[in-house]
Amino acid sequence: MTRVIGTNAIVGSSDVLQTNESVPSHELGDKILTSDGREFIYVLNGGTATVAGSIYQSPAETTGAQSRIVSAAAVGAMEVTTTDTLTATVNQFAGGYVVVTGEAGTGIGETYRIKSHPAASAAVCTFTLEDPIRVALSAASQVDIVAHPCAGVIINPITPSSGVVGVAVNAITAAQYGWLCVKGSTGVLNDSNGAITVGRRVVAGRTVAGALRMEVSGTTEDMPYLGTALTGIAASEVGLVNLNIV
Repeated sequence: MTRVIGTNAIVGSSDVLQTNESVPSHELGDKILTSDGREFIYVLNGGTATVAGSIYQSPAETTGAQSRIVSAAAVGAMEVTTTDTLTATVNQFAGGYVVVTGEAGTGIGETYRIKSHPAASAAVCTFTLEDPIRVALSAASQVDIVAHPCAGVIINPITPSSGVVGVAVNAITAAQYGWLCVKGSTGVLNDSNGAITVGRRVVAGRTVAGALRMEVSGTTEDMPYLGTALTGIAASEVGLVNLNIV
């Protein structure tokens, strides 16, 4: 049996983990717990079909949507409007976040979820929010516009461009929806740096996209921690890992 934690809770067969659907049946970020203790997260795949056993990250950050100055907005307002140039397609960032980051303005530290927005190719773009403004924004406030971390996942590159989301357990077609494993026993690809010893901590690799490697003191501290090897894993092969992606 499975249980989804999120907006659309369901109970059903573990066959749901093989989901590959063009129309979403859950909210991005919903989670499933299986009877064996594994946990999965619901994602929208990016432009290339997923590969079982490979690690996936959030879409690369959109640097042109960061450090944008906004118009003043009162407490209770349901919109944030940028005054810096921003390029976006319709609802590209829907489900994502407006993060008030700094500069001389007010509201620093607040995070608001984006409900919708129009296409933009110039300075003014109005983002409709899910919740009202809690701390008034001034005309000097600065924000980052960030997509939902589960919207458009890509294979974890050798040089990461965002945070790790999970490990694929099936082939999700490009631009379709499915589940990635985030916790529990799952087969994951080892990179080409050498064998992984059973019981050792594993981190994202830097030699093969989508692969992991054994944590090595003094050399891998900057790589995202993924879990613990439950078996020895030869180089360039898949082995069982107790994932703990947060």
